[in-house]
Amino acid sequence: MKRFILCAAILATVAGCSKASDETEGPTTSGPESNPPKIEKIELSNGATFDGSIDLAVADAPLTITVTGKNADAFRWTLDASELEGVDGNSCTFSDTEWSGSHTLSVELTNTATAEKLDSAFVINVNGPYRDKILAITGEGSVTVLNDDYTTAEQGLSIEHVSIPQRVVRFGSELYVVAADGTNPLVIADAQTLKYKKTILGDETGDKETFPNCGTPYTVTKVNDTKAYIICAMNASTGGFMVADLANKKIVRHVVVAKNVPEPMVRVGERLFGITSEEVYAVDPATDAVTTVAGSFGENRSVVGIAAGPDSMLYVAVGAEATGMSAVAGSSAKIVKINGRTFAVEKEYPLDGVLLNSYATGMYTGGSSLRCSADGKRLTFYGTTAFGFMGGSTNIYRYDLTTESLTTIQTGLSLGSSGALDLSSDGSTAFAGMGDGPYAFSYDFYRFDLTSGTQTQLCRGGSYAAGSVVDLR
Repeated sequence: MKRFILCAAILATVAGCSKASDETEGPTTSGPESNPPKIEKIELSNGATFDGSIDLAVADAPLTITVTGKNADAFRWTLDASELEGVDGNSCTFSDTEWSGSHTLSVELTNTATAEKLDSAFVINVNGPYRDKILAITGEGSVTVLNDDYTTAEQGLSIEHVSIPQRVVRFGSELYVVAADGTNPLVIADAQTLKYKKTILGDETGDKETFPNCGTPYTVTKVNDTKAYIICAMNASTGGFMVADLANKKIVRHVVVAKNVPEPMVRVGERLFGITSEEVYAVDPATDAVTTVAGSFGENRSVVGIAAGPDSMLYVAVGAEATGMSAVAGSSAKIVKINGRTFAVEKEYPLDGVLLNSYATGMYTGGSSLRCSADGKRLTFYGTTAFGFMGGSTNIYRYDLTTESLTTIQTGLSLGSSGALDLSSDGSTAFAGMGDGPYAFSYDFYRFDLTSGTQTQLCRGGSYAAGSVVDLR
């Protein structure tokens, strides 16, 4: 029998989800009279009144939900689209509250005499203590928990088996911590409790000795519930991604992609897309095979970012033209809009006065944290004020695709080592670990209001790397 986790917001109102209809097909001279099932009452075993939402906390006792139906003599329960075996009455008990997370519980009521049905569905959340909080995680693994108003709630916390995280990325109710302990490339933890869940092993993988070197792990993209790609980079010949088997907790393959840029992959349809400093490549998640799909972004220019937008569009950030480690006078960066299914270039957006990073001989190309807003109207990214690796201070840019206008936030600071921009859940705020100069080894966390352009220090950071900010709101 599948186990469950409980709690919160209603997906569909109980009485308003009926699939039954007074309409009948064909002649009406035979068959039973319509008598659709209805839900009259929902009761919870903890004594709480059902008001359209159910909230439980991690580690709460099991909860039984009882549905009282009219004109219903059969019940079918599903959790997250999987039917619950052995649960066929009007009550269902949820017992697994070990982890935080959201789940969809559905109950189907049937009047077997008329074959009429009623479906009701609920989103149920199990809540941890850090629900709706903001996590600032340093490069040494120390965690500061911030409230919605950015005041400090707790500090000095940590995630078990995590000591030197390069990046921390949230996928649903989980945190994926990359390069977590110097040996194993990935640790997964509960986002709302920081409780350790599993380690993807790097030292107990079958034929690991035969794996080609794909460089240092920097970030991660979750492919599905059983697979993740750990994005790596190193130099002009070494880079790519590790294929993580999440079910068996091990690395099963290294895929070498020369000149790989340590930016997360994005998805369009069934394929994922990543970038090298010269081109865009597609990955078939069924086979992990890599295919180049777009290049020729301009001579002596470097690709530094990729984002997916609505309607299968890809946006690619391309740096200014370079000569050696200097920008060509008068050259600026650009955004290239590509159809993610045909790979035709649909439009170019010049970024006057913006440089973005250049590929440095013997080193990997720095990224730009290019992101597209959910409505497809704005792009957010960063770049430095001087060309080349770790050059100058860091600017944060917001580009309006409708008006084709650029807004620049001059931070006067420099993004920390292995740093990236993290965005708030609503996309209105950027977070980053920043230092006083490109070679600073002490970073603090800052937030940047992308509408007003103001910046505020969040909390102290670390000295090893820029760290990550995860918004759980």
